[in-house]
Amino acid sequence: RRKGISIVVPNGSLGKSRQLWNVLKQMTRVGMKVNVLKNVMSEVHCVVIAHDMANGLIALAQASSPEFYSCAHC
Repeated sequence: RRKGISIVVPNGSLGKSRQLWNVLKQMTRVGMKVNVLKNVMSEVHCVVIAHDMANGLIALAQASSPEFYSCAHC
């Protein structure tokens, strides 16, 4: 099983970033497991993606949403 990482998006940022959302949809389409979880306590979305795609996605996310950051313990 491929290793995944957790990525945190402050509530609402994922919806505003159309480009990031399209990338996530594309990853799902090619059979990659993508989980978008709602963390009620801290009001963020956690996106778990495959590790080898993480760096490019984080760079894309940070370009489109400055509050976007990675998280090791969602």
